[in-house]
Amino acid sequence: MPTPSPRRRSGRVRLVPLLVASVLVIAGGAVLWHKVIRDQVMPKNFGVVAEGQIYRSGQLTPRMLEQVIESKGIRTIIALNGSETHDPRIIAERAVVDGRPVTWLPFGMSGDGTGDPAEYARVVQIMNDPAAQPVLVHCAAGAQRTSVATILYRHLVQGESITEAYPESFEFKHEPEDWRLLAYLSEALPAIEQAYRELTSSGAMSPGSTGGPSDGSAVSTADGDAP
Repeated sequence: MPTPSPRRRSGRVRLVPLLVASVLVIAGGAVLWHKVIRDQVMPKNFGVVAEGQIYRSGQLTPRMLEQVIESKGIRTIIALNGSETHDPRIIAERAVVDGRPVTWLPFGMSGDGTGDPAEYARVVQIMNDPAAQPVLVHCAAGAQRTSVATILYRHLVQGESITEAYPESFEFKHEPEDWRLLAYLSEALPAIEQAYRELTSSGAMSPGSTGGPSDGSAVSTADGDAP
């Protein structure tokens, strides 16, 4: 059997580092796309809850937020992570909203999706208010808190069971093995349902209505009158 010439062997040796470098470049590019570039050119974890009425997302970059506001005609933004007032992303979001005819409503739900049942009932009421629509509801990732709000909308407004509505969250990066979200819904649902019934039966207006906020929630509008 003929022995490979030294020239052919050296060529193969040089080829290995090139292949390794190519793999590293491709892998690095994929990481860069997912970690940095993608959210600059695509709205993070964006989806439609009810076309023309309700949209959901993760925390959007200022550029993507402007694009969504303009393309969807957003009138109300429900920021489920909005109580994190010192977060640079929230500060940037407020800067985009200021000067626009958009109502900005902060809530303080936890990152695992749990929160005050009365606050979640309020969120669903606002989502379902024609005077507030089109609405964008979001949190940081758009996976936990936003999924809870969407599940509750499907249940309280559209009449789906939690079991029917829950799988939709998997499409928005909620992990099936993360049991805390479903456990919270199981425990808090009676209180949320009761709070929602009280809100709807009392005729309390949402912040997007002409009567303004009914509960003193912080609001940012084109008038720049947010606290």
